[in-house]
Amino acid sequence: MNIVYPDYNHSILNLMATVAKSFDVETSHKLLTELPRENLKKAKNVVVLILDGFGYNFIQRAYPGTPNFFMRNNRSVLTSVYPSTTTSAITSLLTLKTPLEHGFLGWSLYFKEYFKLIDFLPNKNSENGESMDEWDKELFEDFRSHNIFSLIRERNTDVRLENFVPSTIAGSLYTRATGYPAQATGYTTYKDLFKKLLKTVRAHSSARKFIFVYSIFPDAFLHPNGFQKGMMKKFLKDLEERLKAFILNAARTKTTLIITADHGLTDMNRYHYVSPGTDLYRSLVLPLFPKPRFISFFVKNHKKKDFEEQIKQYKDEFVFMKRDAFFRKKLLGEGVPSSRIDEFIGDYVGIACKDTGIKSEFKHKKKKREHKAHHSGLTEDEMLVPLIVFEIP
Repeated sequence: MNIVYPDYNHSILNLMATVAKSFDVETSHKLLTELPRENLKKAKNVVVLILDGFGYNFIQRAYPGTPNFFMRNNRSVLTSVYPSTTTSAITSLLTLKTPLEHGFLGWSLYFKEYFKLIDFLPNKNSENGESMDEWDKELFEDFRSHNIFSLIRERNTDVRLENFVPSTIAGSLYTRATGYPAQATGYTTYKDLFKKLLKTVRAHSSARKFIFVYSIFPDAFLHPNGFQKGMMKKFLKDLEERLKAFILNAARTKTTLIITADHGLTDMNRYHYVSPGTDLYRSLVLPLFPKPRFISFFVKNHKKKDFEEQIKQYKDEFVFMKRDAFFRKKLLGEGVPSSRIDEFIGDYVGIACKDTGIKSEFKHKKKKREHKAHHSGLTEDEMLVPLIVFEIP
């Protein structure tokens, strides 16, 4: 598998910076030439549709060597940010910040003030799934004042702001903070989504609109099933039909529809488990987090030599770096580091470059069915995403 590093001059963050600039939001990020700002400014409706896990190679695998509807409208190939995971990427898209700046690097993060691993996006205890809605809301305050919607509102009081999210997360603290002050619209199915989206682009024809849409697919079926061609083609065929119908029915709305992904996925071959009682386990202060393919290791000071000896068994499958080397590599981008970075990046990091993952194994917790496809590594499957654009006159 080829390793692909994030390109913060040609990434999904640069895409969103380009969109923001078309609404007169100033940004330090380089703009994409493939998406001329002048054309975006002419659009009455600018719709950004994020398909979770819709990597560039996802389309290529479904239709190998065959031109298709998506590739014919693909303008470029972008990289995700790093880590190539939803929490990191969606937060970058919505805040216009690099992962270094916003600090939220994975699904499950260790918050020392709660003495817990917490699933950040749905606000749930990683251990038992209980709601963490009692979180200190200060954690999210910066998102309310510095997200793409609030930045557009500061410069355009007449622009309508819309945030489409699955109904299951529409009320979460994260969604409310990153979506403020946009109108939040929850949806259930793709049919429901495109019906509501069409109604929105048709409404208020005199007002310019920015519409952000997040979909959990294809990530939601790739995780449990992997890259099964039949499922991939079925998904793409259904999406193509719905997009064609939307484009036809949205005629005369002057809509620019941009489709990309937060990251891609890669099929998994195996997981390695770090069990209690092993030498590697004994060298660690905290369990492994945030992801099986991007691991932050907090190591006991007197066990660092033991740790370095133990991780040699994974050297063909993972890139390991000491903390300082990881930051020098600038995988998280540039900017003023979030205060959370110190709490989430340990003494070493491990980044997958093959088809495996490493997980902590807990004595009191049975193994559940593992994901057949995953992300957060540096393979091209995970890091490359399309830039698909439809300009509807």
